[in-house]
Amino acid sequence: MSISVMLNGKQTVLEKTETIGDLLREKGLEHNKVVVEVNRNIIKQHQFEQFTIKNGDKVEVLRFVGGG
Repeated sequence: MSISVMLNGKQTVLEKTETIGDLLREKGLEHNKVVVEVNRNIIKQHQFEQFTIKNGDKVEVLRFVGGG
């Protein structure tokens, strides 16, 4: 089943994604190096595997980038 979400400002169809954890694995992102917001609510890392993404959600994934 596919769902359509707004992901980082772009309309995106997710084919095999049910949870935030699924989304991060699909995008090759590590859980401990991102902050995820769904519909303007920050989701805690320990909730990533249980939090279900729904059709029409607005998802923002912010990555931590080091530098100096």
